[in-house]
Amino acid sequence: RLFGDIAPKKLPARPRVRLRPVHPTSFALDTDRPSGTLMIALRTPGPRDADFAALEVLSDVLSSRRFDLYGLVPEGKALGTEFALDPLPEAGLAYAVLSFTAGADPKALEHDARAILARVAREGVPPELVEAAKLQERSAAQFQRNSIAELASVWSEALALYGLASPDEDLERIERVTAADVNRVARRYLDLDHAVTGVMLPRGSGRPIVTHGGFGGQESISLGEAHPTALPSWARKALERLEVPPSTLHPVVSTLPNGLTLIVQSEDVSDTVSVYGHIRNRPETEELKGEEGVGASISTGSPSSRRWMQSARASMPARISRCRRSPSTSSARWSCSPTTSCTRRCRRRPWRSFAARWPRASRRATPAPAS
Repeated sequence: RLFGDIAPKKLPARPRVRLRPVHPTSFALDTDRPSGTLMIALRTPGPRDADFAALEVLSDVLSSRRFDLYGLVPEGKALGTEFALDPLPEAGLAYAVLSFTAGADPKALEHDARAILARVAREGVPPELVEAAKLQERSAAQFQRNSIAELASVWSEALALYGLASPDEDLERIERVTAADVNRVARRYLDLDHAVTGVMLPRGSGRPIVTHGGFGGQESISLGEAHPTALPSWARKALERLEVPPSTLHPVVSTLPNGLTLIVQSEDVSDTVSVYGHIRNRPETEELKGEEGVGASISTGSPSSRRWMQSARASMPARISRCRRSPSTSSARWSCSPTTSCTRRCRRRPWRSFAARWPRASRRATPAPAS
């Protein structure tokens, strides 16, 4: 409707991509950031390759908090870990990114990360993590329907980058991936003998690091003088039909036995359930004498935080991977806001879980809306 009247235009032929062999390379750069970063990058095929769906699942497994790469965080060896794919039409990158504290030994961290990836290439990954990764992909596909921006992004990627007819096709090929497929692509593409390793070393000097010219010469952001511009016809048509849709909000409000106010708003955009809670409180009034600041230490990577993560990683991994987003809390001076999201398929009345986990806060604080 919006773009059908635009006249087609013939594009020039695309240049043929000729990839050269990757030679193993290592380099280090200074950074004025407070923490360091280690990256181990590998070449992979692009999203139109038959192996790409299995690589997507492998990337999800290696990024899982149930996997050994993240285990370096509660062990105190890394501040954070991630494994990601960066695809282009004809090829792509797979890379592990690990952050570390100033003064830590990046060589030791690289040794540990390489040992984990080498073991995956040699022995494969647990089948249960493959199934959990596929569940995460199903959930992500549902949650993307809740956002216009995410829908636009995934549709653009599917059509222009992946060469697919819709995002559903990518999910369909992921559903066909088996643990054997994941292990096969791990053996083939986790080739550490041809990896490129980069390290950003924190060198805090109190002064910004001066760059010499940057990439591509001097940057200019001068846009010149602005003048009125006539909109193209398709944009004028879109503006002429703007209208405010009628409200469809019909929330159901009730009170739970512990005093929390529950607001439920039904939507049919996607097959998902999201729970948001807000409790008015002041955490500092709950801290015992001699334990002031314990709440802040949990969120700053302290030894107590790492011990908590070790315990949580051992006791709750399977339940957390049923949700698209892990349960989390954010707190400020006057509020504590627990949130969680899952698909309807994994729904277990999540608001009851919150009511059970925050009974004392709900008795002491004024009940606030939760939906």
